[in-house]
Amino acid sequence: MRKLLAASSRLATVGCVVIAVTLLAPRPAAVGQAPEVKQAPASGKQVKAPTAPSKPLAVPSPRPTVPPPEELLMLIRETLLALRNAVHTGNFTVLHALGSPSFQVANSPQRLGIAFADLSNPNIRLCRIAIVAPVMSEPPSITPENRLRLAGSFASNPLLIKFHLLFEHINGHWRLFAMSINPALPATPLAAAPSP
Repeated sequence: MRKLLAASSRLATVGCVVIAVTLLAPRPAAVGQAPEVKQAPASGKQVKAPTAPSKPLAVPSPRPTVPPPEELLMLIRETLLALRNAVHTGNFTVLHALGSPSFQVANSPQRLGIAFADLSNPNIRLCRIAIVAPVMSEPPSITPENRLRLAGSFASNPLLIKFHLLFEHINGHWRLFAMSINPALPATPLAAAPSP
């Protein structure tokens, strides 16, 4: 049961259309140079002379870097616990709000509820995400599209909760762009926790 939500109109693909946004800034004037002013002949008022349109300058955004381990753990737990609470309560508005603008446009709270309905199975214990450390299946990385990729799993006896998360860096914060959750039987049985 593999679930994938991405910020695209197609639910079954991870590949998304990327729209590049270039910030444009006006060409700066020379320091101390006043704009050219012409005298209007009849009224005696001063008006600025029309200037030729300047070529806009592209301002590249800095490439984000992989956050420190404690921030990565917080991103994973915050996202997957929001999913757990949404599945438990049937209210997916908080998970929706954690998403990037493109994720929110592509996935309404109702659509999220339908996509993750199978996770309400009692054998899928998402609550263990709060107390068990994730095991990363690949090193955290920044994709060519400047997205943070996190992939790994949580032990949740009897199943492993495999996750694949993508985040976009927006206004200094990582926001959910896509997520895939796949509960699966582990290759080797998990040891049961000792009873107190």
